[in-house]
Amino acid sequence: IVKFDLKGLYHIHRVYEEKRRKIQKLSKTKPKTAKKLMKKYSKRERNRARDIMHKIVVGINANQKVRDAIDIMERDRFSQLPVFDNEEIVGSISDQTILNAITEYRSRMPLSELSVSTIMDKPFPTIDGDAPLTLIYELLKYSSAVLIVERDDVVGIITKADLFKIV
Repeated sequence: IVKFDLKGLYHIHRVYEEKRRKIQKLSKTKPKTAKKLMKKYSKRERNRARDIMHKIVVGINANQKVRDAIDIMERDRFSQLPVFDNEEIVGSISDQTILNAITEYRSRMPLSELSVSTIMDKPFPTIDGDAPLTLIYELLKYSSAVLIVERDDVVGIITKADLFKIV
C-alpha cells in the first residue's frame, strides 16, 4: 500500500479555489476590477485544463464486463477509463487495475466476465476547465488521469501522456 501526504496538494487546491472565489465575489460589485484581477492571475498561469484536455471522454458503465473495458482500451489505445453509473462518475479502471485483479482474483467465473464495478478503483479527481496546469501536475502525481467537470457534466479528460505533449 502506497500512502501519500496530500497536504501540499490540498494547499495548492485551497489557494486556487480561494482566489477564484474572491474574484467571483468581487465580480458582482466591481466587474471591471474582477476582470483585471482575473487577467493578471491568468497571465501567471496561462495554460488551463481546457487548453489541453481531450474533449471526447471515453468511459465504461459500471455494470459492463471487464472484457468490454479491455476491448475499449485496446481499440482506442487507452491505459485507463473512467467508470460511470448513468452519468455519475463512480470509479476508474486501468490496465494496472486489471493486472492486479488477475493476480488477486480467485473464483470460478473468468475475470473477463465480471462487471467492472467489482474490480474498479476510486474515481479520477475532478477539476473545472479553468484549473491551472500546476494543479493538474500535482493531481497527476497521485492519479493516472484527471476529469474536467463543468456544471456536473464531464467535458474532458487529461492524462499523464497529455502533459508530455506540452513539455
